[in-house]
Amino acid sequence: MTRRWLWASMTIVGCGVLPAGWIVVLARNELDRADKLSSMAGVVVAVVLGLIGVWTSLRAGGGGSGPVQINTASGQATADNVRGGDLRIGGPDEA
Repeated sequence: MTRRWLWASMTIVGCGVLPAGWIVVLARNELDRADKLSSMAGVVVAVVLGLIGVWTSLRAGGGGSGPVQINTASGQATADNVRGGDLRIGGPDEA
């Protein structure tokens, strides 16, 4: 079995079979217990996804892209002519 088939089968199970099974579990329980089970499942999913996010960022270096440099143009712009707060895109006005 190739990796592609493995990931495809895991995706099908994760997106199809597991939610269907969860619906059956909730339908077989009374409303109060189903609500509590859903709350607990939500917390578990949130914690797992948070840990995966932290692990992924630490593995990737986690440093970010570094400082952002903002360049300011001096003088008169040629592509986008800006005068007195007006933005003119393109060449000079043809009046």
